[in-house]
Amino acid sequence: MSKRCSHTYPSVSMKPQWRGMDAAAIPIRNRALVSLLASTGVRGAEICRDTEDDRDGRQGLWWGRVDLENGALRVLGKNQQWEYAQLPSQAQDHLRRHYDVQQPASNDWPVFPTAHVPSLYRTIRRELRERGWEDSATESLLDDQPPKEILREHDISPPAITVRGARTLMKRLCEQAEIDVEGGYLKPHGARRGLGDLLYRESAELAQSALRHESIRTTHDAYSHIDASETAEAVSDVLSGAWKNK
Repeated sequence: MSKRCSHTYPSVSMKPQWRGMDAAAIPIRNRALVSLLASTGVRGAEICRDTEDDRDGRQGLWWGRVDLENGALRVLGKNQQWEYAQLPSQAQDHLRRHYDVQQPASNDWPVFPTAHVPSLYRTIRRELRERGWEDSATESLLDDQPPKEILREHDISPPAITVRGARTLMKRLCEQAEIDVEGGYLKPHGARRGLGDLLYRESAELAQSALRHESIRTTHDAYSHIDASETAEAVSDVLSGAWKNK
């Protein structure tokens, strides 16, 4: 795990126009994130940054691991193996729009970068210091240019939105849309559960494949309530017919 630097930097005035992302780009990013969670079954830690795990694959999803042409994402799965997650057309459309607006400088840019300006400042300071920049030169640069321009000009990849940040975002979006759900708001894992529920009603094998369960038994165990509900309906129909004949 990386250690925090104890160096104290001079304060930098964050001018109003110096945002981590353009205001118009944020809702497009948010729609892409929500559609991806809702339609792919990926886990939050597979596409967002885990602040407690600095391994490759836990620092967000990079554009280089998105195959829009073939509808697939390459992610580090729960089993710690690299896997391909399905990417349906519904999510592809939002990702293409997001890509066009974001215009990532390279394939190493995160699909869902953070819009948290202090995080961008920390990244710029760390990267430029590692390249031999004097702190005073870095602070002068930060005072003259917005972080998003510095990132592109100096080929620095911004950090991805964190898992916690994604949860906070989902909570805010639910509040804005006045969506009332159990637990207060829709969480990333809730999207995975919802997709699994929908697919399982069509086919257990389809749900297993989309959710990347190693065993079909895992899928059956996770959605056994659906089997019980459907069995109850079938039994009710049989009993209704039998009891009417008495």
